[in-house]
Amino acid sequence: MFSCMSFRKRAAGSAEQTGREFMLREYGLMNTVNEVMRGRPHVGVAKRGASPTVRGRISGTDYAACEQLEDATGHTRSELVRAAVHNLLTEHNLVS
Repeated sequence: MFSCMSFRKRAAGSAEQTGREFMLREYGLMNTVNEVMRGRPHVGVAKRGASPTVRGRISGTDYAACEQLEDATGHTRSELVRAAVHNLLTEHNLVS
């Protein structure tokens, strides 16, 4: 007879293997799978912990334009916001 714990471990291992096989089929190379599984990219110099977060509200017109820019450039909203903030800080000589 199997204990509940050994069944859970087997089930978890099986799910993990199934997930890896799916990702390998989707992304092709194991290196790419590992990149995908790494999670969100680190921003800045720090390699540990969450990056600082800035939140704000924008007009519907600006939001629609941002969506158009995402589609046109292929960049994520986060990438576009980071670039916009950096450009503003550079314009005001606060960063280089």
